[in-house]
Amino acid sequence: MDVVRRAMLEKIAVACGLANIYLTVRQNIWCWPVGVVMVSLYIYIFFDAKLYSDARAERLLPRDAVLRLVPVDARAASSTRGRSRPVTRLGTRL
Repeated sequence: MDVVRRAMLEKIAVACGLANIYLTVRQNIWCWPVGVVMVSLYIYIFFDAKLYSDARAERLLPRDAVLRLVPVDARAASSTRGRSRPVTRLGTRL
């Protein structure tokens, strides 16, 4: 893959990651598919760049993509029942 295409894919993956963080904080169900797209793009980028030595990324990224697919039904079911969790701030004292 040429440098321009790889740079464009990395920018899209970063944008998906930022959107995923925003959607997760807002507790929006679209955070799951956006996260799957982000992880899939990073897997493609890493394998295309032949970054096989980064074993942690090789093992964690596919697992993260699979785990993101599982709770979609559970989130959809809980959001339709009208129950929601309030977004709160973490206190300074642990």
